[in-house]
Amino acid sequence: AHIRRIKRKRYHKGCQCPGVPGIITAPPALRLLPKTLLGVSVWTAVLLDKYLYARPTHRLCEEFRQLGLPIAQGTLTDGVRRLAPLFEPVREALRDKQMSEALFHNDETRWEVFEEVPGKHGHRWYLWVTRSGAVVFYQMAASRGAVVPKGHFADLQALEVVVVCDRYTAYKCWAKSQ
Repeated sequence: AHIRRIKRKRYHKGCQCPGVPGIITAPPALRLLPKTLLGVSVWTAVLLDKYLYARPTHRLCEEFRQLGLPIAQGTLTDGVRRLAPLFEPVREALRDKQMSEALFHNDETRWEVFEEVPGKHGHRWYLWVTRSGAVVFYQMAASRGAVVPKGHFADLQALEVVVVCDRYTAYKCWAKSQ
């Protein structure tokens, strides 16, 4: 672990010319997220730790603190929320790739979400997974109804499709409408 300190040179003008600033400095280093002191290496560690290794954020904060970099959990949570739109093109490309295939494995499981959402009562949500040969696609849904697989498979390009799933009625309703 290291802290990188960037020292930018400052130049003082040596003349009395009007319109020239008194001190000239180089622009600051670009940040992945504006108005944050954390660099790309920290955000890379956060994303890998959270989504690849599935470790809770508070444990990562504790590790950073032990390495001499105290970061509040709210800082990381807010940063991940701000990073999410950057991954939208990747998400769409993965979904497009999956919709070009013809064999899928589907399942859903209950998922507790402790965030208040207008129109949603309770904390019970569902995590739906659709796996094809090249892509594993996850999506959160407030319901367990057939509307979720119908929406996901709406843009299928293959004429014949096989969905391997359990006997849950949402899949039957979706299959009948195809």
